[in-house]
Amino acid sequence: MKEVLLYLDEHVACENYIQNFKTGFLLKEYSMSEFFLMNLDSEFSVIFMMKGKIKITDSSSESLTVKANEMCSFLPYNEYRIDVLKDTKFIICFFEKPKILCDQFSISKLATYYTQKNKTIRNLQMVAPIKAFVKNMEFYLVNKMYCRHLHDIKESEWLFLMRGFYPKEEAANFLGPVIETLNTFKNIVKSNYMNVSTVTELAEICNMSTKTFSRRFQKEFNETPKQWMLKEQAKLNCVAKRVNKELIK
Repeated sequence: MKEVLLYLDEHVACENYIQNFKTGFLLKEYSMSEFFLMNLDSEFSVIFMMKGKIKITDSSSESLTVKANEMCSFLPYNEYRIDVLKDTKFIICFFEKPKILCDQFSISKLATYYTQKNKTIRNLQMVAPIKAFVKNMEFYLVNKMYCRHLHDIKESEWLFLMRGFYPKEEAANFLGPVIETLNTFKNIVKSNYMNVSTVTELAEICNMSTKTFSRRFQKEFNETPKQWMLKEQAKLNCVAKRVNKELIK
């Protein structure tokens, strides 16, 4: 018995049902000799090749041939022409940056392994867990399961598989463009320090031990976490006092 998604009309009516696909996954099929153009703005893109062969050419005429069981990643703010060399089926994913804090931080830790910084197109052989992920994703897409929350979860799953089943050098160079956009440590600290009361709590948010967090913090901010948090709290208190004085006047 073929499994199909029930109550599709209810899913389509949901405000989180993806309509424009600036982010999310899509299933595509093309015949040999066809071509299509892809103009990326701020979003990254990854193609998971299920069958066939394509040739990708960027705006500077750099080109790369990608075949079945490979995946390729694209830099944002670029234009690409994709020529279909054999009948092709692939899943394409668009995303701007990892949405889950743990993913952002884990990817940023790969920065020291990122060496291939002059490429706009990168390819990598899909290992068995990635192939299984792609097969599973195909089932969702065939059944029009375009829920934004589901696609966010699957994006995070793929990033987890990248970190779990590839050497750090390979994962870093494939995800390099994403790494470059994430000054994650400082962003996480500045976004969360007001929501915690201790250095230990802030370290936990950054997925680090307190000792490791303190060393990293000292390197990034040139002072201890406690000193910095006290200083920032004092600034906030001064602002609050000024606001209160203005309100009294």
